[in-house]
Amino acid sequence: MNPAVPKRPADRGVAPFQGASAAVAALLLGVLLYDAFGIGPDPQPTPSSPEPARLRINPNTADADELRLLPGIGPKIASNIIAYRDQAATARPFRSAEDLDDVPRIGPVTVDKLREHLRFDQE
Repeated sequence: MNPAVPKRPADRGVAPFQGASAAVAALLLGVLLYDAFGIGPDPQPTPSSPEPARLRINPNTADADELRLLPGIGPKIASNIIAYRDQAATARPFRSAEDLDDVPRIGPVTVDKLREHLRFDQE
């Protein structure tokens, strides 16, 4: 055996994965303790927690930036909503989510997604 060549772990009497085994055991112990004692964030909100506030936007008064906060509404559809509501022929306020179905590029699926995020103030 050449003294200039470093010895392999097995030649020194050390098992090659001894350090790795200890690390894996420590990781597993940590996971078990985490699960056993419930340390960490609560994955489910408790029933007594207040429900998060829902986004409610009036499509009759919202600008393009506000409309883009709605699900499924990008810059093009936001501009379509504004153009539709400002047209002289249709210059009436939206009274329900279904009224938005007349706007180009908005169909029944989009209307259903928007329904809970819209409000219509009576003027």
